[in-house]
Amino acid sequence: MVGTCIISRIPIRESVVEYYHGDPNAVPNAIDRPEDFPDDAAVAASINCALSLVDIEKDGAVFSVATTHFLWSRGGRLNMYQRASMRKLLRLLEKAGEFVLTGDFNAPRGGEIFGMLATKYKDNVPSRYKTSIDASLHRAGKEHAGELADKMVDGLFSTPAYVVSNVELISGVSDHCAIVANVTAS
Repeated sequence: MVGTCIISRIPIRESVVEYYHGDPNAVPNAIDRPEDFPDDAAVAASINCALSLVDIEKDGAVFSVATTHFLWSRGGRLNMYQRASMRKLLRLLEKAGEFVLTGDFNAPRGGEIFGMLATKYKDNVPSRYKTSIDASLHRAGKEHAGELADKMVDGLFSTPAYVVSNVELISGVSDHCAIVANVTAS
């Protein structure tokens, strides 16, 4: 089962969830092991993807924060389902106004899908980080740790209304590193 959430110590004033892939009224049959999927269509049918967006207020300033868990692909190869999903996600983001967006984009930095976000929004993860996967906790880490070393698949993007600073990736939290940063209104 895959889902997204935003947890905040600061009260959430407003929240919206918009689906851009799958059927929000159905829970797909997820398969635990990637090798069990026969093709890209089966992968696409196994997940719903949503954009979660919240407004929180801190010291009189309202911050819009969004997250998603993007559609993954077999072997990390780009496919038509990812392209279509990214186009839909970008349309939702255009309507969202100003925000900070984070999530697992299941597409490496430098590739087409990640690039579709990076050309529109500021990529705030410093280039010194080459991967956001914690190979010690990821299921592929034991057998394929070397293949994960250049997979910066998680992101922290922002629009001009926000300044994101002191960005760090922290391992030991999950199979992906936590992204920690300071966010201020510009």
